[in-house]
Amino acid sequence: SLRRIGNVALRSCALESVRFPPSLEEIGNKVLSECPKLVSVDLSACMLLRRIGKLAFSSCPALDSVRFPPCLEEIGDAALAKCPKLVTLDLSACVSLRMIGVATFQS
Repeated sequence: SLRRIGNVALRSCALESVRFPPSLEEIGNKVLSECPKLVSVDLSACMLLRRIGKLAFSSCPALDSVRFPPCLEEIGDAALAKCPKLVTLDLSACVSLRMIGVATFQS
């Protein structure tokens, strides 16, 4: 089962949507950065996910939806930077969230 996605694993890919499995514990740096067609990322089923790396979903011009699991503890620097269509983000269910990095939502 998939536990970790390494740095730049899916960078600049042509995916439009992504849903990761419940076994995922960590997302590395720039995993889905610079994906021009990426519209949505669903992490809501990832009940073991604790950390999202730096620039993980940055520079995705079409990204307008990201769903987080309640167990998430850390969102890395600039993880969602330069995503102009992402205008609303609900973190209210993230009861374990303790750190949001620098420039995470910078446009």
